[in-house]
Amino acid sequence: LAFGKVASTGVYKVLRLLHSYFHRQHQCEVTTINGSSHARWRGKKASAGCVRFNRWSRVTIDGIVHFLLGDLVVDREENAVPLRLASFDLETEEWRPIL
Repeated sequence: LAFGKVASTGVYKVLRLLHSYFHRQHQCEVTTINGSSHARWRGKKASAGCVRFNRWSRVTIDGIVHFLLGDLVVDREENAVPLRLASFDLETEEWRPIL
C-alpha cells in the first residue's frame, strides 16, 4: 500500500499493488479517502516493471508515489543501487514512464 495527497486538490488516495505469483501478473488499484463508508477500489493498469514490495522501496512526494523496481546492481562500494524507478501519479491515476 502507498498513501498520498493529490497536490492540486488536497484529496487523499491509497494505491495498492497486488502480485499473483501463480499467474505471474500484477494488479493495481486506487481508492479515494473522503470519509465515506462507500469507498471503492478502482482497477488501474499495472506498472510495466515489477515493483518491489517492502516498506523501504516507496516514497510519496507531491502526489506522486515512487517505487524502486526489483532490478538492482551493486556499485563499487558494494551498495545495492536501483536500476529503475516506477512512479504513479495519484491525480491522473496513471503510471508515468519508467526512469
